[in-house]
Amino acid sequence: MRFLVLAYSYPPTVNPRAVRWGAIAQHWAAMGHHVDVISGWAPGQPREEGHDQLHIRRVGGNLTERMRGLLRPGGAIASPNTDRRSSESPRTGSHRLKKIARACHDATWKKLYWPDSNCLWQTPAVKAAGRLLEQHRYDAVVSVSIPFTAHLVAYRLAAQLRNAAWLVDVGDPFSFMDQCTPNNTALYRGKNTAWEHRIFRRSSVVSVTSDETADRYCDLFPDCADKIHVIPPLATQPCGPVNDKSQTDPLKLVYTGTLYRDIRNPTFLFELFGEILKSSPKRGLELHLYGLVNDCSDIVATYQHKFGSALRVHGTVPPAAAQQAVANADLLVNLGNSTSYQLPSKIVDYAATGKPILNLTTIEHDSSAAFLRTHPATLTLRDNEFLGHGRMIRDVVRFITAPPTVSASTLRQWMSPFTIENIAARYLELAVPTETVHAPTTVWQKAA
Repeated sequence: MRFLVLAYSYPPTVNPRAVRWGAIAQHWAAMGHHVDVISGWAPGQPREEGHDQLHIRRVGGNLTERMRGLLRPGGAIASPNTDRRSSESPRTGSHRLKKIARACHDATWKKLYWPDSNCLWQTPAVKAAGRLLEQHRYDAVVSVSIPFTAHLVAYRLAAQLRNAAWLVDVGDPFSFMDQCTPNNTALYRGKNTAWEHRIFRRSSVVSVTSDETADRYCDLFPDCADKIHVIPPLATQPCGPVNDKSQTDPLKLVYTGTLYRDIRNPTFLFELFGEILKSSPKRGLELHLYGLVNDCSDIVATYQHKFGSALRVHGTVPPAAAQQAVANADLLVNLGNSTSYQLPSKIVDYAATGKPILNLTTIEHDSSAAFLRTHPATLTLRDNEFLGHGRMIRDVVRFITAPPTVSASTLRQWMSPFTIENIAARYLELAVPTETVHAPTTVWQKAA
């Protein structure tokens, strides 16, 4: 079969959508299907790339991507144990220019663009995909968000799809995003809802990653409820049990991911860590953060001063370094989102390690808690029910110092729905529901 994938983010770009669809496209190609990908271009990436049955075309403007690089905020704060000369940004002329450019962008373009900051990719993507649709007959076209712009590309080409199915894959919701909104919702909220509804109605099928998201969409667009299916996160790391580690080194608690003041605030984690430190485990404790701190930099700086070398802030690191940090961890920390319909993409890779997971939540219906409900080595804590309770602090210390063990067989069984084989097969069944394509019974599906 032949597939056209419209995904702005694609490897070597590293983000959840790129990783997910890079793996799926490669798996489909290895099965013998032909996969064409239209993605966004970034400096240093080839415009076209071909690997047997997989062909990638990267389109978009050089100026646009370089401006995005100029405006991209930093995120690292130096740990007390790092070399300050290499970790602090000097107040240079280029730094001031970047601040001015960011301020101008936020005051003008950011308030006007629609549907998202990748809107300028729409025209070159439509042209490139249109040429392919003229040359080939596809079994299915897949549009991947975020960004929502990818769905508009497919919508503009709907007349050329002929008999091809159109699968709308939603990584993060569009019309009801309350934090980190894709555009100026004061101006576009109604337009956002109307266009997402229009996309859903025109599509053949819609996929989301959690039951909470599916429920919200079914309430919002009841006429499209029978199209909406849940395909869970993809495990991108091999499944393996915990390796034995030295019993003398400090216990390492590791968090990987981006911090946001409103969506993923680290204050509860820091307050909890402070309580645990008071118990003074014999091996000692270290909390390591990997990723952008964004608008939480003042919070992080306050607790760095309080905890000293026990809190290590590494900032953004290459994917291999983050994976190694997870492999070296004694315990993994997940911060649940303040929205019930967003599931952190890293949670399935956390689970695949077999390491204990401390899941910290701020809302009642936390998507991470629902995902990890049956995981054999997870402790979930709610911020407004925890601090100040001595018994619960002791339970956490016990979980950290003597965590439950997970056997290799138990871990493989628990992780089976999230393998590339199952996830890729599920998308195949939704895109081309024929007798020759069957979905594994272990993969979650939203009941209509």
